[in-house]
Amino acid sequence: MASFNSPHVLQILAQRSLRSCPCWLADRDRLRTVVDLAHYIVNTFALRAACPDGVALSVDGFALPPAQDIALVRDNDVVLYAGQH
Repeated sequence: MASFNSPHVLQILAQRSLRSCPCWLADRDRLRTVVDLAHYIVNTFALRAACPDGVALSVDGFALPPAQDIALVRDNDVVLYAGQH
């Protein structure tokens, strides 16, 4: 398992209604694209019922294109997710 200072750790801010849930993600080695990260978030937080169309991810107010390489998300980025409509 990677430490919080490891280059393989991402920070995720999970937005549920008006609450925030800061989390650390240590499985970065398994992720190749942004859509892999989106699927990981849906499965990890059991969001399939709440977000049947998946989730959209953003960093610093900018949408993350699903097909982009996971390298687009840098270490210590705060990734926000929202259900797709």
